[in-house]
Amino acid sequence: MDRVSLDPADRQPRNLDSAIHKEHAALFREGLALLTDAPPERRAPLEEMAALAEFLADRLPRLVNEWHAHTATHCAPRESCPAPSHSRTRSRAGRSRSETTERLPVMTEPELSALRERAEHGDTSATDELSELATELGDLNELRRLADAGNPTATDELIQLAAEQGDLEELRRLSDRGNATATDQLIELATEQDNMDELRRLADQGNTTAAEQLAELTAE
Repeated sequence: MDRVSLDPADRQPRNLDSAIHKEHAALFREGLALLTDAPPERRAPLEEMAALAEFLADRLPRLVNEWHAHTATHCAPRESCPAPSHSRTRSRAGRSRSETTERLPVMTEPELSALRERAEHGDTSATDELSELATELGDLNELRRLADAGNPTATDELIQLAAEQGDLEELRRLSDRGNATATDQLIELATEQDNMDELRRLADQGNTTAAEQLAELTAE
């Protein structure tokens, strides 16, 4: 009976580094520069190869991002689907933000604008990708924009990130809009900072947890 084994590394999508294709495109363009006076039929194959390399260099980062979003929503458990070697991971536990950023695919401003446009037109995978990218980069502004547009995942990430960064003002803004999770994080952060003014403000609004924390701090 034949036996077949699979190396998990072989399941990884390959040749997804856009830098390689950029280098190829540059080489092809150099070749074309040497064939300036050559007839069109001689230049045509090299022009097509250069165009293909430039196309791949432009599109591959977006395909990697889409693959990452696909595995996040279609694989259960997540480990059953291979992630591209240049993709991100949603978990930030045990890693510094600088280490995470090094794993991120390079995304140009036009690519980011295209991703935002897709999200604005209802593409949920693009919205999730934007939210994840903003979270990993610590981009409160992008998360705030997505959260204010009604994305619950972005709202959760915004609350977590604001708490991590000690951003009392952002947590207060979300809390004042009625977000209970933001209120809980605000109370916790205000307690850690011994911010009795913030706790008193929340207590005056009828928050019993803030009142209890205020009483404890005052007793100390």
